[in-house]
Amino acid sequence: MAGAVNLTGARIGGDLSFTSVAIDNLAPRGDGNAIVARQVQVQASILLIGKFSARGALLFTGATIGRDLACQDATLCNPERSAIYAKDIEVGDDIKLHRVTAAGTVRFERAAVAGSVHWRR
Repeated sequence: MAGAVNLTGARIGGDLSFTSVAIDNLAPRGDGNAIVARQVQVQASILLIGKFSARGALLFTGATIGRDLACQDATLCNPERSAIYAKDIEVGDDIKLHRVTAAGTVRFERAAVAGSVHWRR
């Protein structure tokens, strides 16, 4: 998919799931954001799984997630900036980054995580 997915301010009662999805909005063609989910509220989990790929930033600033933020079997590419930018995120359980390749920074500034943070190859 070319372009960004914008979920800013959305309220989701279950999971927000991207499975085997490829999003491309990397600058200079796009604005550099693949998923924009500022202030999103997700009752369950955000799942970026099953060979998920993003060319552009994943923006989760101020997001509230009831359970997990899980990114598995994923390739994230935003080499000039952040691959994940999740400032002030609140996660009810865990952040799980399993078999993730990221070109760009991964930022969880002032994150509040009730459980654990796992990053493994």
